[in-house]
Amino acid sequence: MTLSYVLTIKLVLAPLLVGAATSAGYRFGPKVTGWLSGFPVVAGPIILVFTIEQGPEFAAKAAESSLLGVVSLVGFCVMYLWVARNYPWLLSVLCGWVLYGCLTLLLQKLHSPWWLSAAIALATIQFAGRLLKKRHSPLLPRTVQAWDIPARMAATAVLVVVLTTAASGLGSQLSGLLTPFPIVTTVIAVFSQRDQGYAGALRTLQGLLASMPAYVTFCLVLALALVPFGPWLAFASAIGVNVLLQMFALTRLRRGNET
Repeated sequence: MTLSYVLTIKLVLAPLLVGAATSAGYRFGPKVTGWLSGFPVVAGPIILVFTIEQGPEFAAKAAESSLLGVVSLVGFCVMYLWVARNYPWLLSVLCGWVLYGCLTLLLQKLHSPWWLSAAIALATIQFAGRLLKKRHSPLLPRTVQAWDIPARMAATAVLVVVLTTAASGLGSQLSGLLTPFPIVTTVIAVFSQRDQGYAGALRTLQGLLASMPAYVTFCLVLALALVPFGPWLAFASAIGVNVLLQMFALTRLRRGNET
């Protein structure tokens, strides 16, 4: 039953997130698209389903494993952008996914305490942010098509079905590691590169990276609070902290002369 709930959640929320992020990106720029994609509107409900059906202990372990899953997600972003400088989006996606899978397999063997997992995740985000910070190039003119947002949402739904079906029967650790799988990230990166070239993909994923510390904090609060304080207080606290940090990240993006 858990798989069907998770699939339903992803099929509803992931495409809606992509649609909302795309609409905002048309008005405010590609970095805002990436920033919006960093909200845990997919991962949060998935952990909630784990809480209801598997219990708070399982969900807390999955949330803790999601901290290291961030490392794989950041690895995907860096690899995608490295390949996208010289090659089309399909090769960028394939290389990014391969690196994501390799990192996930390696991290599955790492049984680190929560504080070390959080530190590794934040350090990885910081390193990637510095690595990509100064690589700017002019944005290509965007051509908005009437079918663009529906196409992005449909692509997201297809990825959800394929990847969620393949991930059935996993334990708490691997489930947590795969919770940040770049479903939404893949779609927004591909369409940004198609619309505005490498510069569009770069700015979009820079926006995502800016929002990732808030995602890490969200997972960390759930990992620490679900068992001792119960689901209601844990999720309320995690959401509150996440929104606060996301607003701070948006302020920093705006100060960075959003384009």
